[in-house]
Amino acid sequence: MLLMVAGVFLAIVMVVPGMFGIAVSPGFGPAQMLGTVASSILILAGFILLFAISRSIVKKVLASKFGLILLGIIVSLLLVEIAVQVLSAIAPSRDPTGGVALSQPIQDSRLGLRIAPNAEGHDSLGFRNEFVPEDADIVVIGDSQTWGINARRSEAWPQVLGHLTGRVTYNMGLGFYGPAQYWALAEEAVVLSPEVVVIALYFGNDIWGAYYTVYGNDTYERFRDPQLVDELSIDTVGEASREISKERLAYVESIPVGAFEGLNEWLVNYSGIVGILSGQGWWFNVGNSARASAAMQWARAFPDRGEVYEAEGYSTVFLTAYRFMALDIAEPRIAEGLRVTNDLLSAASTYLETEGVRLLVVLIPTKETVFASQMKGAGVPVEGTLRDLVEAELKVKTNVVERLDVDDIHYVDTLPRLSDAAGKGEKIYRPIEDGHPTPAGYMVIATLVAEELVELDW
Repeated sequence: MLLMVAGVFLAIVMVVPGMFGIAVSPGFGPAQMLGTVASSILILAGFILLFAISRSIVKKVLASKFGLILLGIIVSLLLVEIAVQVLSAIAPSRDPTGGVALSQPIQDSRLGLRIAPNAEGHDSLGFRNEFVPEDADIVVIGDSQTWGINARRSEAWPQVLGHLTGRVTYNMGLGFYGPAQYWALAEEAVVLSPEVVVIALYFGNDIWGAYYTVYGNDTYERFRDPQLVDELSIDTVGEASREISKERLAYVESIPVGAFEGLNEWLVNYSGIVGILSGQGWWFNVGNSARASAAMQWARAFPDRGEVYEAEGYSTVFLTAYRFMALDIAEPRIAEGLRVTNDLLSAASTYLETEGVRLLVVLIPTKETVFASQMKGAGVPVEGTLRDLVEAELKVKTNVVERLDVDDIHYVDTLPRLSDAAGKGEKIYRPIEDGHPTPAGYMVIATLVAEELVELDW
């Protein structure tokens, strides 16, 4: 009985304070995981010793070969789990995905936000690299698609690009950034004496981001249209898109999660062993989470807001209305964002040219357009809001490409290669509504950019 009481007490001490953020290690991290394992052992041992029949059963099991093998497996798994949790706690980079650092950005007058120097998974400049090199052959600038959401640091496409080319490649991507920050970061990039700067333009939100930053941060005042300042002072696009997101999240979170699915996701999030296995794609039910199921229910319930893509052995969710709002040039703020984006890329090119640095622009499409392009190739009709989104994105890309040609800026369009990979059944995006690629998707982008650099002899 005392063992059971001690186990319950330990569980309360280790878990409850962390849940409320008042522990030394808030949340549910390695310390809480180890405490939970220890308390579970104490409670189980106390329960077994409490009853004569349970003690008898345990003795019989342990006396058999099967029992000894089973005990050995359990003890081995427990020791491995503890070792993984301890190593995760004491490793120089305890957060290989950088998730904690992303949730704790610091203010920056020029960039708006940035990651604190030496935050977990980031270097002394606050970027997602192991360290800051004295010189870099290639510097890549972009947003979360470049930072590498859904991937470990080594799997982000700038890091993969460095591996493929054998050249020192530095990642200056961050999810809070857009074309305005890309222009500003070009100046920071030349400190590393790169031969090439790569700017990745993501059509999912960069056009809106250009408007939002230029008209909201005086650092970029020179790019504003003085005649539009009063008209565009309030960001109605961002406000409306946030409302759509809130409605979707409320719907998804209202759908109950099955006990098995809930346990599986808990293990993926908090078990060191299962986390490693799921990260490699070796854990069952990966890609078919409760979140994916709930997101699909939402998309089917609101066909004007979302859509479900389904093919042989694969499915994913589209955020059609959300993405369309950020690309609809009929909205003055998006139209202005497009103009500003072109001017910012042009300014970055001019500056880099004076520094003797080449510029390559990488065009990254929305997930929705990637699959819509594949659907068209397969003769599947693209209708409704998805059609509107695809048409809007094409107009924006056409305008950007025309300006890049005028300014003699080299670019590479990743849409055909990504669409081809999707058509082959490669899981380059997750089943949920997330628009960031998987490591397989980042590999596609990195490979194409590497080939382009060879083609240009850069």
